[in-house]
Amino acid sequence: IPLAEETGLIVALDRWVLRQALAEVAKWRASYPELIVNVNLASKQFEDKTLPNELANLLAQYQLEPSALKLEITENTLMNSPKVSMAVLEQLHQQGIGLCVDDFGTGYSSLSYLLDFPVHTLKIDRTFTRQMLSNEASLELVKTIITMAQNLQLTVVAEGIETPVQLAKLQALGCQQAQGYLFGKPLPTQEATHLLTTSFYHPLIKNTLT
Repeated sequence: IPLAEETGLIVALDRWVLRQALAEVAKWRASYPELIVNVNLASKQFEDKTLPNELANLLAQYQLEPSALKLEITENTLMNSPKVSMAVLEQLHQQGIGLCVDDFGTGYSSLSYLLDFPVHTLKIDRTFTRQMLSNEASLELVKTIITMAQNLQLTVVAEGIETPVQLAKLQALGCQQAQGYLFGKPLPTQEATHLLTTSFYHPLIKNTLT
């Protein structure tokens, strides 16, 4: 990915990923209409002014509601150019596309953008969740992010969950959603389809597949 960003190929790569993700979720939603796909967006792609129109065309092509897609954008990407970010986010928000701040807690220290930008979800970076059982500072930070997200009426997702003990701790803290190897590892399309078919309504993973 760093090489793709350096050479400029990241934009073409992002477009391919978006197209593939929407094509697959369109098939899956025939059986699971509530399913949402999350797609990470590189900074160069996010700064492209044609992005909202491109997404609208892709959603129409695959006959998907905008709510079927949630874009994940890092704090640093949002703050590289706040005015540009605001304009793009407002367009995407108006289209009905979900917006998520990825790796929350590792970027800029200013939190004022959460009041201004129309984001819906915060994802707690795995750096903090991985250490929260052994590091009091990490635990307090996780607690703070969860409480802040709830007060701002944002969904909060904990990244990097690998053990039942971590999951139990997050549930005790009121965290709404989690993702990580505890629920499943990255899978090719065929195996992911099998997982949805056999396990989608299992209590452990329902509403956690992102």
